[in-house]
Amino acid sequence: MTWPGLLAAPADPSQGPLGQLMIALGALGGLTGIGAVVGLLLQRKKFRADAAQVVTNTALTLVEPLRARVDELQKETSEARAQTRNARREADQARQAASRARAEAALAQEEVTELRATLRRVTAEMARWRSAIFAPTATVDGLRVLVASDPTGHRDSP
Repeated sequence: MTWPGLLAAPADPSQGPLGQLMIALGALGGLTGIGAVVGLLLQRKKFRADAAQVVTNTALTLVEPLRARVDELQKETSEARAQTRNARREADQARQAASRARAEAALAQEEVTELRATLRRVTAEMARWRSAIFAPTATVDGLRVLVASDPTGHRDSP
């Protein structure tokens, strides 16, 4: 074959050396494409693993501040509960003290009532004695008898 024979187009394009070269290059290109597809399919698991790792890292980055905030809120809740318990305890003590104060006030009121009644009796008796002292017919013996007896007329023993 001569040089012009190489360049001459054969009747069947796949018959000449150039045609065979083209077939070989086409097959090689096809194999390269298939290899790329196979490589992509094989690396698909790696892509998924890489994506899962990125998602996990992102989630951990977002979760850590939330976890810290949750811990902080739990601490605040614990403190608030302790304060509530203390406040309830103090309120119970205040209620007990108020109850005791009401009982003492009731006793004091009874004593005041008794003292007022006694004061009225003593004032009435003093008014009676005063009238007896300033009476024109008053005698020392009569006043002694009056003072020695109680308001009901009972006589004290000397």
